[in-house]
Amino acid sequence: MSATGERRPTVTVSGTGSAGRPADLAQATFTAEAIRESAADARSAAATVAAGVIAALRGSGVADADLHTAGLDVTPNWEHDGTRMVRNGFTVTNRIAVTVRDLESVGQVLDAGLEAGATGLDEVTFLLADEASAADEARRAAVADAQARAATIADASGGRLGALVSIAEGVAPVPGPFPAPRMMAMAADSVPTPVLPGRIEVTVSVSAEWEIDPAV
Repeated sequence: MSATGERRPTVTVSGTGSAGRPADLAQATFTAEAIRESAADARSAAATVAAGVIAALRGSGVADADLHTAGLDVTPNWEHDGTRMVRNGFTVTNRIAVTVRDLESVGQVLDAGLEAGATGLDEVTFLLADEASAADEARRAAVADAQARAATIADASGGRLGALVSIAEGVAPVPGPFPAPRMMAMAADSVPTPVLPGRIEVTVSVSAEWEIDPAV
């Protein structure tokens, strides 16, 4: 608002900023699945597979704090006998989530879990252990982008950028975590799994309003 109390024209713009960092954390989820006639037998078989996978992951250097059960499902299986649906067994799926902090050992950890009997590898993602610094850098870039846009508009309209009226952080797409393809169990003598962590981009958007002052 001007010194005379008159409301000055304003300009509202959005800005986007990004900051990239090399990924320094990996997460994966192994599955241990078993199909048996009874739920108890299926649970026992899946538990045996899961125990072997967990032991292998520990043996590859993963700490207990970086292992947890991500899910345990017991599902009845059905088939049609020609006249009706009948139950013909149960499927038990145990999901084991692992966090790998040494990216050089990710391939070794994946291979260890699969070679120990995991029936699948649902997902591998790469993350930042500390996303805060990248997010702060992205915010600064977003504000600078918004301010530059607003200044251009103010200049094009015959004025100059004045005081900031309001600013708010919005929601912008954030690439990452980066997923790797789904993998099934592989033989122990297979080629070691190559892993390329890449970079994680953190993206922030802002919406801001500035006053437009008269040109000097």
